[in-house]
Amino acid sequence: MKLSVIICTRDRPDDMKECLNSLLIQTYQPDEVIIVDSSCAGETEAVCSGFAQSLNLEYIRSNPGLARQRHVGIAHAQGDALSFIDDDLLLEKDYLKNVRATLMRGYDGCTGCNTGARNSGIIKNVFLKSFMLVHWNGEGKIQLSGYPAYLSSPREKERIECCPGGVSSYRRKVFDRFQFNEGLPRDVGEDVDFSYRASKYFNFVYDSTIRCFHKVSPISRPNREIQFFAIVYFHHYFFGKYMPKSIINWLCFLWSDLGDLFRASYHSLRHGQSGPLIGYIKAHGASLKDLGHRQ
Repeated sequence: MKLSVIICTRDRPDDMKECLNSLLIQTYQPDEVIIVDSSCAGETEAVCSGFAQSLNLEYIRSNPGLARQRHVGIAHAQGDALSFIDDDLLLEKDYLKNVRATLMRGYDGCTGCNTGARNSGIIKNVFLKSFMLVHWNGEGKIQLSGYPAYLSSPREKERIECCPGGVSSYRRKVFDRFQFNEGLPRDVGEDVDFSYRASKYFNFVYDSTIRCFHKVSPISRPNREIQFFAIVYFHHYFFGKYMPKSIINWLCFLWSDLGDLFRASYHSLRHGQSGPLIGYIKAHGASLKDLGHRQ
């Protein structure tokens, strides 16, 4: 099985250098590394050129958009399996070895243990879990609220239906049937949307031996208004499109939406700006507008 690594990036040359260094020390070297770059300047290209031979690296320029850049990487990749890695990810040395071993056991896709996400703080984790928002202490399933609950625990293997995009690997045949959604604001949730749809037809698994650390770079991220708009809008979009409309689901959805309101209010007060609350309100307006168009 040939394994291609695809890294989509934008204006993070220093993070990219650290990520590529973590690829250099892998006990299993990828057959190719494809960088899809939408940066405004040329620093990232200069960084990648230093790894071109040692990692069999191909550098590609692209228009911005995470889903779009992933499709560019998929089109250029030659591997039987494709591993997507965020540019601010640091891989443990057996990451790719264990990805390949997991896929060769017959699974169609896999994700692993993000040690950074597991240590985000007890109070924060309790809040996220209590309001059924996105959290990393779940079962790798979509909650009744419509938000994913990722698995990030010592358990060795677990069947899942949602994979975080920057720590995900798939056999090529998955992309013969499914693509990422390029129409979501700021590409928020495109990984959940993709993996959830595909998991109905393919067998995806969480494997704790696939380990990495996500630094969560502050560079090249949207402002808080746009960020909250994208998060809340995707929640409404996903719930409306995929979730059963039972009373219990609606109650869970409304409960998690209240959690988003609390979260937006907290960030607005903490940072002394109204952006998060404005983003939350605008997302509701956009969702209602979409509903009107569907009717």
